[in-house]
Amino acid sequence: MPAWSLDGKPLLGVSVFAVVDVPLEHLLGQRFATFRMVHLPTAADLTSAWSELPSTGLRPHFTLRLHRSDEAELRRLLVALGPERDNPQSGARAIWPRRADVYQVDIRADLNDEDDAGYLWTFLDEAAEPARIVPGALVVAGDEDAAAVC
Repeated sequence: MPAWSLDGKPLLGVSVFAVVDVPLEHLLGQRFATFRMVHLPTAADLTSAWSELPSTGLRPHFTLRLHRSDEAELRRLLVALGPERDNPQSGARAIWPRRADVYQVDIRADLNDEDDAGYLWTFLDEAAEPARIVPGALVVAGDEDAAAVC
């Protein structure tokens, strides 16, 4: 069963958000604040190149419905989307703040340091409270700049 379907058929497509009720800067700064680059085609650009642009999900979400997943379809899509542009609102709003006052690291770890089996490793004596680090416990590992629940 496909993850998404439309009219009972699998939906292969690309999400598109339209600037309808809010200014472009608001959409870029809220919904796309984490994207450094964006495509900004006009509705006319998309509808002239694409026959199917159904409204999907909540407004202002649409889907550019692809017919195939091949190189020719990808080239057609990239032409319709136009050039990549800098998002002037990139970083305007941190969706997942990474500040030391938001969380406390339970055990220091390099989140990119994996052993041969693919597991993160660190030293138990680097834990804030070593007694809390037990099998099955959820802990925050990493440092003040990058942390994850483990």
